[in-house]
Amino acid sequence: MKLVGQYAVVFNCHRGIYFGKIKKLDRDRKMIELTEARHCFYRPPTGDPNCEGNYSLAVKGPLDGAKIGPEVNMLVFDVANVVPCTKEAVERWKNSSWSN
Repeated sequence: MKLVGQYAVVFNCHRGIYFGKIKKLDRDRKMIELTEARHCFYRPPTGDPNCEGNYSLAVKGPLDGAKIGPEVNMLVFDVANVVPCTKEAVERWKNSSWSN
């Protein structure tokens, strides 16, 4: 699967959730470089009737009430999962903020 150049949600082994455009992927070091990256500091719990689990962040994007940090370029280490995003999810991530 070609991931470089795509928008994705990245989960690391420390329960971090990140969104961004993949610039570089190092599978041996379990590291990914993201541009236009956002960190999901909080999202409504999975008990919320609108939440369909972690991977829904790559399908639908963050729900209202999520706390999304500002756009940065970053490296994410200890990568556990990388899930390519739908166009709908990309738009929601890009339009999300701390106060949604």
